[in-house]
Amino acid sequence: METLLLNPPLFDATEYGKPPLLSAGAPLGLAYIGAFAKKEGYNVRVNDLYFWPWDKVRRYLRTEKPKIVGITCLTEGRWNAFKLAKLAKEANDSIKVVMGGHHATYMYEQILRHYPEVDVIVMGEGEITFAELLRAWDQGCDIDRVDGIAYRDKKREIIKTSRRTPLKDLDQLPFPLYEDIDFDNYPRFKVLYPHFAKIRVNGLSVGDRKYASVIGSRGCPFKCQFCSTAVFWRNKWRCRSSANILEEIEMLYYDFGIRHINFADDTFTVKPERTIGICQGIVKKHLNLSWDCTTRVDYVTPEMVKCMKEAGCVFTSLGVESGSEKILRTINKEIDIKRVFETFKLFKDVGIIPYPLLMVGNPGESEETIKETIRLLKTIRPSFTGVSKTMIFPETALYQLAKKQGFLDDYYWLTKLPPPYYTVEHELSQLETWVSQILLANASFWRKTLEKVLCWLKPLRNLITLKTGIKITRVGVRIVRHHVRNEGR
Repeated sequence: METLLLNPPLFDATEYGKPPLLSAGAPLGLAYIGAFAKKEGYNVRVNDLYFWPWDKVRRYLRTEKPKIVGITCLTEGRWNAFKLAKLAKEANDSIKVVMGGHHATYMYEQILRHYPEVDVIVMGEGEITFAELLRAWDQGCDIDRVDGIAYRDKKREIIKTSRRTPLKDLDQLPFPLYEDIDFDNYPRFKVLYPHFAKIRVNGLSVGDRKYASVIGSRGCPFKCQFCSTAVFWRNKWRCRSSANILEEIEMLYYDFGIRHINFADDTFTVKPERTIGICQGIVKKHLNLSWDCTTRVDYVTPEMVKCMKEAGCVFTSLGVESGSEKILRTINKEIDIKRVFETFKLFKDVGIIPYPLLMVGNPGESEETIKETIRLLKTIRPSFTGVSKTMIFPETALYQLAKKQGFLDDYYWLTKLPPPYYTVEHELSQLETWVSQILLANASFWRKTLEKVLCWLKPLRNLITLKTGIKITRVGVRIVRHHVRNEGR
């Protein structure tokens, strides 16, 4: 039974005033599911259609003639996931379409009710669930005994089976189906992270290295207001052993020529001793690697940071979010500003670039909280800063708040609109201004001079866009559609 696991093409949100999202790498969720199903004896292939035009996708589905198509459905690109499901049914109405991923898990009932092209939804962790689903279909059995799915029965009623128990030992999983991944299809590290492109490790430029992502753990033990990942993994954290991770890294290094690793864990250093074991293994195996990760400021130790540097870590993204204690309490971040100072000093002292991830527009944001964030930046003095405007995702605590405030409801996810910015308290133009001010606070003198001009011009440009739909860009003037919560009603 031929099965294709597909990552949908890029959802172009530029018409809504948002930049396109470059694919940061291979669809590892599908690759894990494919590897497990293949281990169970099923004919499964993974294909990343992210950069494909739709005409090519249509031809591909008609040529391959799969029996089953599995599709990743994330909130940002949900519309293209639904379009891909429709194209699969147009190619052959007998194809069974299975959908999984964060958005499909949260909004399973809505999807099954409004998108008849989708036959089954795999909810949460998918490896065992999908393999059992294939087995049921292969043996001609009912699928009602497969845990962790939702589907429509013969009466068109939506059935949700028992919740799937998460895997206890992630080392049991085979490595992702890398044989189906062409790493040369993805942009080089210097395109994704131009700030760090000129860094050299052991004589080699980081920017030109072929890279891959590795997932060493699943979930996060915290409950930040804005985060959908913690909800997906039920606020639990599970990890693979350092030995298992090192074995995968070696395979990527020798079999695929990978020279930079992005550890895609939500919180890479929850167990510092495990992180140290990975670092020591990289050094012991003489792997000429550079790498980066994301973590929290309160899961960092001096010994661990030193080992990270010796193993080739070039930068670490740190979820700081705000310089205001008030905002940190509101979003349930559970860190204090003093720890931010200490952690940034630790990384700087060993020569790793600490990269603060900041947010603008959380509930309670004000001119004063923005000033506190700017004061924080002036103290920690990062080389680079990442600032995003707070967005709302399904099933998060922020989403529940926004619904209570009447800002949006579940209908929103039936529109084509990308996840909305939280603009209950402040206009989008104000959030844009605050982003500019924060970036300006961390800029060089000449960049500051330029940014000061832009800081005044951006609100005017944004006001024009919000009122007229006309967006002034570097390449000219275009019409955009903004995140209007009641669009399509």
